[in-house]
Parts: sequence; C-alpha cells; structure tokens
Amino acid sequence: MSFFENLSKIAETITDATSFVQGLKTESIGDAIANKVSGSILKTQTPKEPESPETGPTIVTLNPSVENKIPVCYGVGFTKGIVVDAALDADNQSIWISYVLSEVTGNKINGSASEFTLEQVLIDGYEGVFAGDGIHIAAKQDSEGNQDTSINNLIEVYFYADGSEEYKSPLGYDPLDSTVFFAYNNFPNWTSNHIYYKMCFAIVKITYSQEKDLTYLPEFTFKIRNSMDQPGDVLNDYLKSTIYGAGIPEEELNQ
Repeated sequence: MSFFENLSKIAETITDATSFVQGLKTESIGDAIANKVSGSILKTQTPKEPESPETGPTIVTLNPSVENKIPVCYGVGFTKGIVVDAALDADNQSIWISYVLSEVTGNKINGSASEFTLEQVLIDGYEGVFAGDGIHIAAKQDSEGNQDTSINNLIEVYFYADGSEEYKSPLGYDPLDSTVFFAYNNFPNWTSNHIYYKMCFAIVKITYSQEKDLTYLPEFTFKIRNSMDQPGDVLNDYLKSTIYGAGIPEEELNQ
C-alpha cells in the first residue's frame, strides 16, 4: 500500500488532532512512513453544542511531501523550508511546526566557518514584526508599513543556525542565552536525541484563537543569510561536500 493510501486510511479514522499526531507514531503506520510525513490534515468532529471562541475545534492543513529534500542556501535567500515534524501542546490550543531551512555548509577557503542568520520571517506574504525578545511576533506589516496587530503574541519563532543547541536571535536583536532555548527543550516530545545535526532550521509555535481570527496554519517564508557568498567559496564547498555536493577529496582539487 502506498504512502498516500496509508495516510488516507489513517485520516478516515481520526477524529481529533491529538489522535492524528499520536497516530503517526504508532507501529501500525511504521517508522518509515512516520518519518516521511511532512504534514497532513488534522481533523476535528463537528461540535454538537456551541463551542467557546477560545476552545472551539480548528482544522489545520499541512501539505504532504514524501521526498523531503533539504535545500542548501548560499548567500541570501527566501525559503519556505521543509516541514519535518508537528506536535500539539498539552492544552491542544497550540501547535508546533519544525521547518528545516538548509544544510549547514562547510568552511570557506580561508578556513573560517560559514554562519547562518535569520533576517526576516514572512507570514502569509507579510513581514512578521518581532517583539523586543526576538521570538514573539507582534504584528504583520505590509509594504507601506501598515501593521495588523491581531496576531500579537500568538506566534513564536525560534531559529537554529546549526543544530538543536545553536539558537540564534534574528538579525538586529540582542543575542539570548542559547542554552535556555535548546530546541529539544521547547518542542513537545523531543529529547536530546533530536539534534538536527548540521541543519539550519526553525521551529514555530502557533496558538490558535477564534476570537482573533487565527484559526488556520499561516504560510511561513524565511529569509536567511549564509556568510558563504563568494563564488570561489561556494564552488569549493559544493565540490568537497560528501553530504550535498560532489564529494571530491581536497587533494584532488586544483586550488
């Protein structure tokens, strides 16, 4: 049975978001399929009685991908990332999504390390304006500077430049103690084994609110910068990398 046939069969039996997330991890689905899932539909039953604005059911849709090819970013670029995990908070009002943004590239020719920085987050095409902590989103802003503050404190973004222990504040914000924000201490059900080795990624927390009209999964786009942006460094890195490049031994390269 194909991945999508399995997923459809599972979805038919799911009645709430919690069951879906937990169901992806059961042995009946298999680790291979669970690891390939980058999203699906979290469904809730139609309520028999009116629900309060803050606790009513919400339908969340994640676009599935069974390939999950990790991009490599050199210089500056916009990426929607690859969704690799999703989980609900214990209160079932917040969902966490993990987006892998890029492989971490190697050293430049001069031996210095390449470094990743988060420059901007777009939410449904609008610039996300961070609060003073560089984590909570205070507003969405259009190209003319008009702001929508209805999402204030409902979305949190955590950026990791190189694995789960390398939290890095967005460009222009004071650095925070990365040890406080280890990814596996934030994301539900993660452990210290979730290290995301040599990956640049972000985790996003969305707290749903019918009162404030946040009852869907926004589309996130991340603007990231890799300090490796010179053609010679890029070509050298790609030729030598055994993970995403040609894997040519350094001694065989004519530098």
